[in-house]
Amino acid sequence: MIYFDNINEFANRLSLYMKRNFYLEILQRAEHKISEHCLLYGDNCPPSQGWIKITKQKILTKEEIEKWNKYKLLRNELSHKYLDTELVQKLQQEFTTLVDDFFELNEKINQTINYKLEKLERDFFKKIDGEIGGFVSGIGTGGTLIGIAKRLKEVNSKVKIYALEPDKMP
Repeated sequence: MIYFDNINEFANRLSLYMKRNFYLEILQRAEHKISEHCLLYGDNCPPSQGWIKITKQKILTKEEIEKWNKYKLLRNELSHKYLDTELVQKLQQEFTTLVDDFFELNEKINQTINYKLEKLERDFFKKIDGEIGGFVSGIGTGGTLIGIAKRLKEVNSKVKIYALEPDKMP
């Protein structure tokens, strides 16, 4: 058990712990976003391969990839070590730039995802030539179904939309 001599020491330690967790969460979200990008391009790959793919596709510059590699090294340290003085200094130095770089990465990947989705949509509607009478989908939260239904209704206002829900969940 750890005891603290004063409240300031405790508050400082708590603050560092929260920063550590937030840092780890940002990296996890970055890798999730990269996996989302890879899935859209037909690849179900682990994040390590996803980083390689976005590098080859030139979504990020070499300098940006080097920064992310540095962030990932710090993540490994944060995952396996106690927050000693040296690690605390590294975390505080990298924290602000990581947040900024995450938003930049997120925006770049969103742009490529949106481009790919728009291309898929154009190709789909070109193939069906507006001749779609209905759409059937399983329902979860309903978000995907509603989004697809809105777009199909724009193309053909008479299209029928059907949601399926199983009687029993496994």
